[in-house]
Amino acid sequence: MNTQEKLQQFGLDWSVVKRPLVCSETGQETNSYGLFRSDNNKHLGTVGRIYTPYQNSSMISLVSQASQELGLEVSRGGSFQGGKKVFTQVELDPHRIGNSDTKRFITIVNSHDGTYQVGVGMTNIVVICQNQFNKMFNGGLSKIRHNSDVEMNVDDMIKKITHGIEMEAFVLDSMQTMADTAASRSIFEQVVMEVFAPVSESASPDGKMRAEARREKGIETLTNCIKQDVGIHGNTLWGLFNGVTRFYTHHRGGTTDEKRMNFNMNGNGSRVVNNVFNLLTF
Repeated sequence: MNTQEKLQQFGLDWSVVKRPLVCSETGQETNSYGLFRSDNNKHLGTVGRIYTPYQNSSMISLVSQASQELGLEVSRGGSFQGGKKVFTQVELDPHRIGNSDTKRFITIVNSHDGTYQVGVGMTNIVVICQNQFNKMFNGGLSKIRHNSDVEMNVDDMIKKITHGIEMEAFVLDSMQTMADTAASRSIFEQVVMEVFAPVSESASPDGKMRAEARREKGIETLTNCIKQDVGIHGNTLWGLFNGVTRFYTHHRGGTTDEKRMNFNMNGNGSRVVNNVFNLLTF
């Protein structure tokens, strides 16, 4: 499948146009620029003069070439928030952890709204329940800036994907350790506190009562999710962690799959789940 076919398959067959923004009253150009989709003129974000869009076609073409060199395949891609954020994924061999295979991907993400740089991370999907865990990797090899040097070559992307694979291997080892470690009541309570902080004492009586009711309902749903995954993987840290990812994958972030995936890849869901991962592995 060539680049254009992949762009069409992933819904990324459009480009980003950078246009100067003008004052509505005087018609004079400002120091700000708008980013717009070429196909529907949707405004994606506002940036400065030196910002250079990294086009979908460049990302897909480069990741495809680098993956081919590594004997891998670009298998998934898509966008969130109308194109403000886009991603593509390189598929790795599945791996069995606990009582289920996991699908493994190196994920390359890009923003078209000026919020962050191109980044490389990982996505892990537990097949039996479709629980998803996303982790972005930090470091010099994993990011490029949106400036005049935004374009990369195949060797650059090979290094980034290779670095992602190496980092993913460490995460995989941690997951296996979780699967071999029993979960205690104490660690369960710590996880609940990480997901649901106590209601602020400064809230008004009515506000506090409503917030506590929402928190209790959320804890009940989270507990049921954990029970389901402990039933699959045993009373282990892996079962506990999968209960958290089930909760965020299926019950948080919005009413559609796209909204929930964005919440868990780019939003607060990703932050909390990664905090829980760190709690259970360090």
